[in-house]
Amino acid sequence: MKHKGYSYTVTTKQIIEYSRLSVRHKLQWLEAVNHLNFLALDKKTKKIQTLFRRAKI
Repeated sequence: MKHKGYSYTVTTKQIIEYSRLSVRHKLQWLEAVNHLNFLALDKKTKKIQTLFRRAKI
């Protein structure tokens, strides 16, 4: 059976570097990535996500 999706490898060094980042930096990065993802979504998916975040569905 063919798997869908993707996978990636994270090295121990990358984990250590990430753990050294401030919480503020991690949250800023997360916010930027979420914004980028939202820009790439189609209108229907954006509408569903917005309704979900507003607890409308």
